[in-house]
Amino acid sequence: MKKLTFVLLLFLGIVSVIKSQEYQINEQIIYTDENSSARIQHVKSAVDSKDNLYIVFVGYDNHVYFGTNRSGEWKYQHLKYYDSKDEETKDASTFPNIAIDANDNITIVMFGTYKENIYWQTKHVSDCEGEWSFKDGNIDSDMKKFYLFDEYSDMCVDKNGGLHLYACATVYEEDGSNHWMSATYWYKSANSDVWEMEMIIPGIVNEFSYGADPSIATAGDMVYITIGGDRDLHFASKKISGGEWDIEAFEKFSQPGEMNAWKHQISITTNPAGNPVFVFYDYFDWVEEGLNWFYGINVLDKSGCGNGEWMIDHPFDEAASKGAPAIAINSQGKYFVAFGRSNPTIYTRSCGCDQSWTKIYDGPGDHKNDFVDMIIDSKDKIHLFHVSNYDNNLYYITVTDNSEFKNCNYPPYISGYTGKTNIAPGESWRGSISALDSECDKISFYTIIKPDYVKIEDIGNGTADISMTVPEGEGFGDVIFSVFCLDESHPETNDEVSVITFKLKLTQEGEEEGSVLVENKCIGSGSSFPISQIGNILVQDRDRPYSGINSNYADNNSGSGTQTNNSDGNIIDENSPSANSDCEEFLLRYEDFADKYAPIAKRVQTNPMDMDAINQLTELMEQFGKYSEEWEELYDCHDIPGFTERYEAASKKIEEANN
Repeated sequence: MKKLTFVLLLFLGIVSVIKSQEYQINEQIIYTDENSSARIQHVKSAVDSKDNLYIVFVGYDNHVYFGTNRSGEWKYQHLKYYDSKDEETKDASTFPNIAIDANDNITIVMFGTYKENIYWQTKHVSDCEGEWSFKDGNIDSDMKKFYLFDEYSDMCVDKNGGLHLYACATVYEEDGSNHWMSATYWYKSANSDVWEMEMIIPGIVNEFSYGADPSIATAGDMVYITIGGDRDLHFASKKISGGEWDIEAFEKFSQPGEMNAWKHQISITTNPAGNPVFVFYDYFDWVEEGLNWFYGINVLDKSGCGNGEWMIDHPFDEAASKGAPAIAINSQGKYFVAFGRSNPTIYTRSCGCDQSWTKIYDGPGDHKNDFVDMIIDSKDKIHLFHVSNYDNNLYYITVTDNSEFKNCNYPPYISGYTGKTNIAPGESWRGSISALDSECDKISFYTIIKPDYVKIEDIGNGTADISMTVPEGEGFGDVIFSVFCLDESHPETNDEVSVITFKLKLTQEGEEEGSVLVENKCIGSGSSFPISQIGNILVQDRDRPYSGINSNYADNNSGSGTQTNNSDGNIIDENSPSANSDCEEFLLRYEDFADKYAPIAKRVQTNPMDMDAINQLTELMEQFGKYSEEWEELYDCHDIPGFTERYEAASKKIEEANN
């Protein structure tokens, strides 16, 4: 093996090159408050059709500032408003928000000094550097007196120029006897000066409970709102053209005994298909016996196709040092998440099968603060604004993606099947396959080799029916056939597409069990899994990345069964025993790996200059180490009769190939 090791090291040394810079990053200070003790807060940004930028933020003594770079350099002005109740112009205001519609009309909304009214103005961006004259909110609502709570507000504009404003407000009875924190929503159509206001989720009387850290987005005829709080996480949506709110509660994020499982710092956007995607910071700050502090950064997205279930991606470790997430998605479906807690950072999710997250920007540690805002322009350039707890500066970062990037489009994956795994001569057998596609592409099914009597019918909607009648006289053996899931972007049967292999046991009695192997090779959801499985994640594991969906083995024990994703993301048969399925699945993969390893190792031994074989063997050796680690973790499998012997036999095959 010494000779082989030398060749591999030599080869790796030859091919090692310096990788070109994939992301061009620039950082600059674009504003410094005149007061050195000021700490800038509540930064919000918008971009127009020509990719000019516009921002609002709060500086010293609650002064709100507006800035833009449309003239080539950043210019600012202090925004004031006239308070008709006090009959005077106010220098200070709170919680500004900004949005620009498709016609480049810019709107700024801010709350008054007493946080009991809103002031707004809309003008064309060409006039934005002129004087601003804010109007009274003119609110139409049946609600009682309200008071805006903390930093919890956000605004967006829809395709028709309608404005959607969300804020967390403490609402009072007229006599002041009761109050509650509520998720409140304002809407103003493009041709009206009246803001319609309503409570989406009324809070619990005399308890601060709902509405914290909101975020709002629109796509097409839909408006989406995420609603955090000290107990629950909600998602609200409705049609802008009319309809009631559809409110979803993510109850799976509450563990028994939790008093304050905060869902805070939420950021929402939509992907190119118009489906909602949001990220939030989850932590638990009430320690009871058996429970520990935990923190988590969770990315959730909801497909507009298939069963439409929310998928959760929990990819970040050390979440307590990140916090304050902001999310944006470019025109090609590439995800970016920025953080601002310990120091400003930006991560991106790859479009590869593993959907791995990579840090592309790591800012100074003395710039930490929970106020970050990120936006992407029409050229997919990223713009990040952040501030610091230690100085009076506003920082601006741009990221240009120079990577060899292609559109994030993934092949469909198998979500379930039905059909027993045994059959007898002359018996009629029926089964089905179901699949999902992350981009809602049309799914097709294809098989290369199968017995002539096996019929597969694609019935649409990602479902195929399978039927067969084994001819009389064929007494024993296996009926084996594989079905591939394809779409228009992935029409070839290669290593990237998912495949399901039925291995039906054929006997005269038709009672001996066979198996079904599901191999989801490249799933667009990557390490994500259905939100319904979050309850299976232990509290102590909440601050670590969760495992995702992978290739798997299912062993039927009954007439038919439907597969679902378990907490590990595996497809399992709900009607079959699962005690040995993980062990059997591993051994099948490992034995197949050993069969592939041996001939490649022999090629290298025969010809040490066979660079193609060396490349393949290098990858296989890395996989071999991972298999060894995986077997050690499957300690329950070691005591199952015959399993250790099978593992050792496959390992011996690899060892002999190396000698």
